[in-house]
Amino acid sequence: MADRCRMQNADMDGSAFFWPGNSTGILLIHGFTATTVEVRPLAEYFRRAGFSVAGPLLPGHNTSPEDLNQRLWQEWAAAADQGYQMLQSTCKSVFVGGESLGGLLAFQLASLHPEASGVLAYSPALRVKNIRRARFARFFISIMAKRSNGKSTEPLPWQGYTAYPVKAAYQMYRFQQYVEPRLKRVAQPTLILQGEKDRTIDPNSSQIIFDAISSPRKELVWMKNSGHCIILDQEYELVMSRSLSFVQSILQSKGYPVFK
Repeated sequence: MADRCRMQNADMDGSAFFWPGNSTGILLIHGFTATTVEVRPLAEYFRRAGFSVAGPLLPGHNTSPEDLNQRLWQEWAAAADQGYQMLQSTCKSVFVGGESLGGLLAFQLASLHPEASGVLAYSPALRVKNIRRARFARFFISIMAKRSNGKSTEPLPWQGYTAYPVKAAYQMYRFQQYVEPRLKRVAQPTLILQGEKDRTIDPNSSQIIFDAISSPRKELVWMKNSGHCIILDQEYELVMSRSLSFVQSILQSKGYPVFK
């Protein structure tokens, strides 16, 4: 059962989803401590365009911070891969995407599945300020209150924990160390979108990833009025349209139908 006392926007539906559509699938993975509410507006945008869309709920999310503290990064990776396999079983082509931790999971999937058609990464969290401290802090404290940056200016709602699970943060740190050397294996067309006002991760994460991947076609787009959760922030409409245009251009270059 979800811990509603420490859940922002607890009344919203943050469960996993799969919406069948055409023969192209879009996998969208939410970020650390969040739920699928984070990716639903973008998912609905792709759905309206005719695509099949799936959003897995990562283990330990939409339950409690204590539950998340019991999870390993391998469980998150397995859930992401299960979502990919589900789309692949019904679609001719699949794009992998995600926000923050979800963006890292998308790159990990791309490194495992060279047949994936492309990557959509939103504020991928390869570098997070002070996360290394979790290596030692996890032995002394398990849950911390999240620091507030003031009233949210994001026009779309976010759902997730208002507490910070330190042991889970250590798992995220371990996953960052695992993913980084694998980035060179990513050769699919890639779109990375990064907010210039991001205070949650080091914005240089996106540049580091952009330089590391082997994709012949790759784009790094900086959004000057957006923070970390770029798919919910001030420029979300532009983020959505850029994402759709990117996917459509890849499909057209391969001779795939765009809307059917």
